[in-house]
Parts: sequence; structure tokens; C-alpha cells
Amino acid sequence: MPVFSNNTCKAWCDINMTGTAVLNDDYGISSVTDHDTGDNSVAFDTAMSNANYAVAQMTENFEGNNNDSYCVSSGYKANRYTSSYRFRTLRLRFDTGNVPQFKDSDHASLAFFGDGGYW
Repeated sequence: MPVFSNNTCKAWCDINMTGTAVLNDDYGISSVTDHDTGDNSVAFDTAMSNANYAVAQMTENFEGNNNDSYCVSSGYKANRYTSSYRFRTLRLRFDTGNVPQFKDSDHASLAFFGDGGYW
């Protein structure tokens, strides 16, 4: 398949959110901002042509060896911009008495796909 601007990943990153968030590795991301526990945003090197881009996100389990604890990641509906994207990570525990809570992950991975531009 030929590779064109409209069918390639525009930006991607892997973030260590623990403590002050830092980029473990990235392409097309200029910075990460740590807003609160489990609450971060990334800024793009080059703005997307519109805010209708697709995002694939994954967050690793907060507890690496616990079979009843998992993390999920979700974007903020009102914080999807052409220049940045804000998201939260949530720890889910399935043992008795624990409720979901915002948590930092040492590997939050995001990939962005959208229209336009030369990347």
C-alpha cells in the first residue's frame, strides 16, 4: 500500500505519568503536561487540520502483577484541539470494596490519525 499523508500516523507517544509526566518516546509530540493524577495532555509538533482526528490509546495496569486491577484511558470531549489532546487514566479494581480512581501509569501510549498536512 502506498503511504500518503492522509493514511499515516500523524503523531504518537508513550508517557510515564508517575510523578511529573515525561515522554518515554514520541514522534510529532512537542510536550506533555501533567494536570493532576491520571490527567495529562499532549501538544502536537504540527497542528491537525481539524479536531476530528482518531486517537488510539492504551494504558498499562498500575499494578504489574495484580490480576484484579486494570487501567483504562479516555479523552476529554471538550479538550480535543487541533494543537493538543487531553486525556485521563482510571484504575479499575475488581476485588471487594474498591472503587475506580484516577491513577498515573508508567506507560500511557497514544497514536493520532487525521487529515491533511505534510508530516
